[in-house]
Amino acid sequence: MSTLAAPADAARPAAPLPALIGHDADDTDRPDWRDPDSHAMRDVWQRCRDAYEGTEALLRSPTRYIFKHPKEKPSDYKARVAHSACFNAYAATIDGMVGLAFAKPPVLSKDVPRALVAHAENIDGSGTPLPLFARELTEDGFTTGTAGFMVLYPPRPAGATAQDEKNGTLRPYWRRIAVEDVYSWDVATVGAKEVVTQLVVREHARQRKGRFGSQLVVQYREFRQDVTGPEGLNAPVTYIVWEERKQEKASKADLVPVSVGEIVTAKGQPLSRIPYVGVLLGKKRNRFLARPHFLDLLDLMLKAFRIDSDRSYLMHQACVPIPVRKGFVNRVTPDGKPLPTPSGAAAANVMMDLPADTQQSSGSDFRWVEIQGTAFAPTGDELEKLKAEMGAMGMNFLAPSKRAAETAESYRLDARIENASLSSFMSTVESAIEEGLILHAEYMGLDETAFGEQSGGSFTINRDYERTILSDTMVKTYSELVLAEQLTLETFLEILAQGRALPEGFDVQKELRRLLMLASGGEDGNQDATRRRPGATDGTTEAPTDESDDGDASEGDDGPDADARRVGRSSVRA
Repeated sequence: MSTLAAPADAARPAAPLPALIGHDADDTDRPDWRDPDSHAMRDVWQRCRDAYEGTEALLRSPTRYIFKHPKEKPSDYKARVAHSACFNAYAATIDGMVGLAFAKPPVLSKDVPRALVAHAENIDGSGTPLPLFARELTEDGFTTGTAGFMVLYPPRPAGATAQDEKNGTLRPYWRRIAVEDVYSWDVATVGAKEVVTQLVVREHARQRKGRFGSQLVVQYREFRQDVTGPEGLNAPVTYIVWEERKQEKASKADLVPVSVGEIVTAKGQPLSRIPYVGVLLGKKRNRFLARPHFLDLLDLMLKAFRIDSDRSYLMHQACVPIPVRKGFVNRVTPDGKPLPTPSGAAAANVMMDLPADTQQSSGSDFRWVEIQGTAFAPTGDELEKLKAEMGAMGMNFLAPSKRAAETAESYRLDARIENASLSSFMSTVESAIEEGLILHAEYMGLDETAFGEQSGGSFTINRDYERTILSDTMVKTYSELVLAEQLTLETFLEILAQGRALPEGFDVQKELRRLLMLASGGEDGNQDATRRRPGATDGTTEAPTDESDDGDASEGDDGPDADARRVGRSSVRA
């Protein structure tokens, strides 16, 4: 949930404060009224949050995810839940997607104003650099389908100086907003432009309590911009901060206005729009909400979680042999008092007494009995099938053993389909960050562009997602091209590096310099060993060739390229 230390906007105070909203007011007149579309998605968001967090979160509300069997005893259900563990395909896929997109750090382009570049190193005032902020925003967006943030500005105190701006106490800052905290909204169309005219966001402000304590207080920040009035798009953005005040025996809290005003920039000019930016990383439902992209994957994961829960509990029981005594009928204590009837519980340390079969001559027996477990193989196959389906839905990170048998080309074809979606989503994140930069620049009063628009510059996220998969045959083919002097050693090493066939951080240029030094008998090489050409006899340092006998090198055999080719042939042969 979103947490702000205090109401924080550059504001021109407006008076008087609106009236208190009592707990008996109609729902639609209260800022804590939730839009029906948002209300309908609450259960989905909770499942997404719990699934991403994993087993611990899923087991906090076990009846939501592990269904209780009819007539199952509470103690048996509790034992079954205790054996449950989640194969977290949802988090693995989201982390894989985000990791792929941010494997290379995003970059601010040269057109970003210098002041914004400095602020980007601590974009939220809490030490978070802009690339990390973008990564966390993307992770949140993939988890619930929707993410967002506000760009805010602290109130400008009387007597504020340029030094306050220089030391960072008076500057714009960003705050991520969870989709659950966006309560209601409204939009209007002005010409060809759709404008947000009303937005309510829930916040949790931390307030002091006593000398050392603190408490979180629920607040609702209401933004409005009346673009349909005479001022049109130049209408000011106003805000009201409402705070919950609990009342005894009341089903709802009273809402008290604690701050009201008009949002302005550092230069005292009205802000041009409501300072919220949304990011939709799923199937769009409306301007503020999207269906989570991996929701079907989540449902498969929860299905596998339930099957595995049943299977693990039964496997535990099947591994415990049960002692059974048949024909024992004298169920009395030494002093003649009857013993209680067995409860029927099955465990290694619990005896099962069964009546004797009077139709047989041998009515008594004692043995160990165990569950046959004929359902284990089918459920195991079902789990593997679900795993494969989850892998197919989520970038194929989840089924490496299956994927290993496929060709590199088929892997790339599958990856391109998902990469196209990922690239589209990253364009959405880029646009959102650039919108934030525009708001940031507007707050600071930076110069407008020639078109009269504010510009915060460009933000670029990596698009090079495709992995080059090298098979043994491909490596051999490239090696033969080097030997035939149809491919340079440098290109060969770059191909190996791109194909993840070389260690992380492998420096191709550094390796080439080492090879050249070894070939020339440098300090890092053994001259007697390294200068032997292929075909030289043992003990010689260099086998003579026709070119060396003539004293003149043929055309094209001099210079660094020739050295690289000779080093390449020697290295590949070795």
